[in-house]
Amino acid sequence: MSLLNVNKVDPATGTGLELGSSGDTITIPSGATIVNSGTATNFGVTNTPNFYATNSTNQSISASTWTTVIYNNEVWDTASLYDTSTGKFTVTSDYTGKYWIFAGVKFASSSISRLSLELEYNGSTAKIVNELGNGTSYPSIWMSGFVNLSSASDYIRIQVNQNDGTKTLSAENESNYFGGFRVTA
Repeated sequence: MSLLNVNKVDPATGTGLELGSSGDTITIPSGATIVNSGTATNFGVTNTPNFYATNSTNQSISASTWTTVIYNNEVWDTASLYDTSTGKFTVTSDYTGKYWIFAGVKFASSSISRLSLELEYNGSTAKIVNELGNGTSYPSIWMSGFVNLSSASDYIRIQVNQNDGTKTLSAENESNYFGGFRVTA
């Protein structure tokens, strides 16, 4: 290994400076500080893929039955992993990792004495939020949390359960939503 002691390295005018070649490892020793006074690109995670979907139609929810919420209005989906017909967000091998997920539902004018929201992971319950209704109109519930989608074809979806006859989710985009983003691979 050779050692080069200099105070400044400038690339030729109009070119870029490259350190190492493809496959090389550039090591920054412990205790060293990287100071950036310009634009930093391609550092860290960019929180992709990410998606956000809303529900723009009324959806009927039967009593005492877990029902998949179909968020049919895809606002964005950077990797086309959310399916508006099934309500599933499914990762491919390129996008496995730990995700921050959030979701919410709001019912059209009705009272519900018990309301639950579930994050389903590969067909099994991953997280449940239970809320006891208080007789108010337009009951709503929301959740957020981490989930590890560690294998290709892992999927998540949102399910809702209520116990007061058939009720209808409102068609309000701002109140019925499902989204998330990858935090780390």
